[in-house]
Amino acid sequence: MAPAIPFLKYEGCGNDFLIIDERRKRRTSDEERRRWAPWLCDRHFGVGADGVLFLDGTREADAAMHLIEPDGVEALMCGNGLRCVGAHLLGQTRRPKVTVLTQDGPKTVERRGSGYRAALGPIRSDDALRERFVRGAEWREPPLGKLRVTIPGRGATEALFLFSGEPHLIIQTEALAEEDLDSLGQATTHNTALFPEHINVNLLEARGPHEVAIRTYERGVFAETLACGTGATAAAYAARLLDLVREGPISVIARGGTLEIEFLAEEAYMSGPARCAFEGVFTPPARAPAER
Repeated sequence: MAPAIPFLKYEGCGNDFLIIDERRKRRTSDEERRRWAPWLCDRHFGVGADGVLFLDGTREADAAMHLIEPDGVEALMCGNGLRCVGAHLLGQTRRPKVTVLTQDGPKTVERRGSGYRAALGPIRSDDALRERFVRGAEWREPPLGKLRVTIPGRGATEALFLFSGEPHLIIQTEALAEEDLDSLGQATTHNTALFPEHINVNLLEARGPHEVAIRTYERGVFAETLACGTGATAAAYAARLLDLVREGPISVIARGGTLEIEFLAEEAYMSGPARCAFEGVFTPPARAPAER
């Protein structure tokens, strides 16, 4: 019988993850990780999560973070997941700050009041990112990353493409609660002719001089999540570009909670909660979920 694997269940604003810490243990193979994640993330047949965070040892940081999403593909980065990993690591040390190596480079996380603050780096929308994640769009500038795309069921749509560790499309709306995000997200992210690696779709509504609300349909999860850290950060930056907010910290309200976003010298900082909900063990599945 396969040995039981210990895990921690963390959540940040309702965006939930399983953390499997292998820094001091045998590293499971990439194939195993891809096979386990869809089953573990399944909310009916598995534990249930928006992704599985595997932690590896590295000389470059306190840990290397690999997020495998429900589709079995590794994400580039994850803001809420980063805070959860930071909370896990900080709980094992008295140091005020830890560094986590992601697919988008090293990121730092520190305690901030009752929550955690993560440094995400600059928000980008350069030619190399556009060429990689968006094909055939009609680009319009200024502002940075503005484009026009045709979305089935919505028609020609003005949007912003921004990269905050993950590729995000931000669409402004004045009726956030009434939007059919599932249909919009499916029609957009599955359009691989336009978005060859899929894309995260965010709806953004201005609420005040320092406050916006968002809803996010995440690639890899292929569903709306209760919160998205990189999405909140990209949306806050978009709100600045579109002059929807004033200078200073921005509260980004998601369905699962609120994140505080700051931009200091063009570096993005995200603050919010991270909580360990429970811990447990699982026995690796002998078959992939599709083989049931």
